[in-house]
Amino acid sequence: MTSVAWWILIVIGVLLVTSELLMAAFVMMWFGFGFVVAGIVTYCIPSINWGIQILIAALVGGMTLYLGRRYCIQPDNEENPDIYTFEGGLGELVIREASSHPLISVRCRGTYWSVANPEILQQYPQLKHGSQVQVTQIIDNKAVIAVL
Repeated sequence: MTSVAWWILIVIGVLLVTSELLMAAFVMMWFGFGFVVAGIVTYCIPSINWGIQILIAALVGGMTLYLGRRYCIQPDNEENPDIYTFEGGLGELVIREASSHPLISVRCRGTYWSVANPEILQQYPQLKHGSQVQVTQIIDNKAVIAVL
C-alpha cells in the first residue's frame, strides 16, 4: 500500500475535530485540520506516498496549532488569579476533653483549626473554653494563637 485513501484521511480529520468536543484541550482540532488538508491533497494527487501524507498532516497540524492557539486563545488565559489566603484574626478557643488529653482547637472565621502551639495553655492558665484569642498565622494547616 503506497498511500492511504483520501476519504480515510478526511474521516480521521473529522474524528479529531469532533473529539475536541470531549477533550476541550484545543489541540486535537488543529491536527484534524491537518488530516483534512492531507486528504484534499491526496484527492488531487492520488499517487502520493503515505509517509508524505502523514508529514503533510503533521506539518499543517503543527502550524495551525501554533498559529491558531496564538490568535484564538486570550493572552491572559494563562495568568493565575489571586486567591484569598487566610491571614488570621480573632478566634474562640475550643477545648474538648478526650480520654487522655484535651483536644484544643480554635474557631476563626467560621473554620475550626487545630492549634499549633498548645503549650500556650500552660503559660496562660486563664485561657479556658470560649476564651477570645488572636490567630496570628497558619502553619501546616494549624493555627498559631496568641493571647489578647
